[in-house]
Amino acid sequence: FSLLADASAPALLADRCVARRPRLAPMAPSGSGDGEATGQELLLQRPDLEPGWIEPDICQDVLTKKVKILVSVDGSERSIAALSYITDGLMQVDKTATVQVLHIYDESKTYLPYKYQKGPLMSTCEAQCTSSISAKRYWLNWVKKKEESPDFTWHYICQAVCDLPANYVCMGWSGLKAKKEEEIEIMRQKLSSNVFHVLNLGKSCGVILIKDEDTAQLPIGGRSATYVVSVVLGRPSTKVLLDVLRMSKPGDTIHVVHIKSTSDSGTAAYAERVEALYGSKCRWIQEGSHGAFSHYTDRKVNFVMAAKDVEETTHDAVIRVAEELEADFVAVGANAADRVARGKEPVGTVSLRICLGFRRNVIVSSWIDVSPRVYEECVRRALAPQ
Repeated sequence: FSLLADASAPALLADRCVARRPRLAPMAPSGSGDGEATGQELLLQRPDLEPGWIEPDICQDVLTKKVKILVSVDGSERSIAALSYITDGLMQVDKTATVQVLHIYDESKTYLPYKYQKGPLMSTCEAQCTSSISAKRYWLNWVKKKEESPDFTWHYICQAVCDLPANYVCMGWSGLKAKKEEEIEIMRQKLSSNVFHVLNLGKSCGVILIKDEDTAQLPIGGRSATYVVSVVLGRPSTKVLLDVLRMSKPGDTIHVVHIKSTSDSGTAAYAERVEALYGSKCRWIQEGSHGAFSHYTDRKVNFVMAAKDVEETTHDAVIRVAEELEADFVAVGANAADRVARGKEPVGTVSLRICLGFRRNVIVSSWIDVSPRVYEECVRRALAPQ
């Protein structure tokens, strides 16, 4: 979900938001001297702010603003399932959402079966959209690969995410059988280069990755969904919870899960802080007593504290809990701004291992930490009617 999604601010501004180290860390020193409140000062000025929780006014906007979705299709079962999840699932709940269906075609690939060629695939996607949503809520974007360009498909997808700009991008976990140079080996597993680069785009766009090949497995058409949201004490965890709320529908179950280590008292104290924060927020949602959260009382939202087994890693524990709860989706957060500022990829190892290891569908939400002042100037004013 992009905080800069509908703003007309230059792309350079978004890049600076990614590259700049966050200003709102709860333990930041006070008295910066530049006229902008630091983390501790904001907590004094705004008692409703809590360490690890996104500023309430921004939460309100995340949960209520109109969203733009990009779905990348290549004709594979998983990409068609991704389109079905959006048109028959998310867009049936959020009536303000719009979707762009993107296909990158290469006219030199004459060997592709008929249904994967640009014409038949366009007819398939058109039929799927018209049967589920009105014509004003979707458009098809068929883009020809430039013959002289060395760019891979992911270049075009990432560009489309920025150009739309997209709040969510939904795609199949894997597409048509890729060439070796179009796959990336990570942690001894093969990952589509398209997925890898979209995940590491570094923007605050949520990524929905569909592993189910059969649409009958998806929580659409009246079937309720079960989500497992992996949380720690940080704003990326808040962001992914907000995204899951936005994607969910009445009757869905959302398990907010923290994996507790039993190794020492320090981690126990940390786990207590996580439980205090997210346990209270789950009650907020169920009670509907705070702003935009009042729209989600018909979801079942609960906090789960789960302990690691002996010699079990955090990502393995998340996957185990998700499988025990029969989750349709596992959702994880990524602190894109902080990681990029430290010279790392936007999505961390634990989140990536969860994506690789969970057999069903995954959601990755990146959070770019900005102050309320920057948010006000770059988002609200840009969205205000002229």
